[in-house]
Amino acid sequence: MKTMRHTMIALLTVLSASAFAFSGDSTDENVRILPSLASKAYRVLYQAETASNVTIKLYDEKNALLFTKHYDIKSFVQPFDLSSLPDGNYTFKVFTDQGIIEQEVAAFEKTIDLPAFDFSADKDSKVARLQSSTPMGASLRLLIYDQEGTKIHSEDLSSQKSLNKLYDLKQVSSSGVTFVILHKDKVVTEKSIQF
Repeated sequence: MKTMRHTMIALLTVLSASAFAFSGDSTDENVRILPSLASKAYRVLYQAETASNVTIKLYDEKNALLFTKHYDIKSFVQPFDLSSLPDGNYTFKVFTDQGIIEQEVAAFEKTIDLPAFDFSADKDSKVARLQSSTPMGASLRLLIYDQEGTKIHSEDLSSQKSLNKLYDLKQVSSSGVTFVILHKDKVVTEKSIQF
């Protein structure tokens, strides 16, 4: 019975992973909540044209507040590692100028085979390399963020037998970037590279 409950919750999570529940008239497309594919981790991404007030709150199943943080900037990436919390359902609430975005997530330990990605960088030329001998297919997406959390690159990674790509990051003014690889809006891997 417990296995069936976990299976149903996992299925509901997959079906609703990219769907947000909006409070009021909010249609804020600047906010995304991305689950990790293989762990109890999430990332809240925010990117807008101008700086605005944004508050993130995380609640447990009993509606107890576990985390709160306020931002007054144009963009950020806020990671959440829920591995120290018990398995269960949690709720993110993101308060923006457009309203409240609310999303319930199920945090359970998962086991899944992930492809291996190798990252390397030439710090002098600011060129990074992404390699994999076993990519997951056409549903992979790469996002690159600077240290301020601004998205500087986004691309779909086509299904290939191997992946070997170079990224010229000379235009990045910060001293590092973060690569985030998604599979169907779930984080497969994340790697920060310093220059």
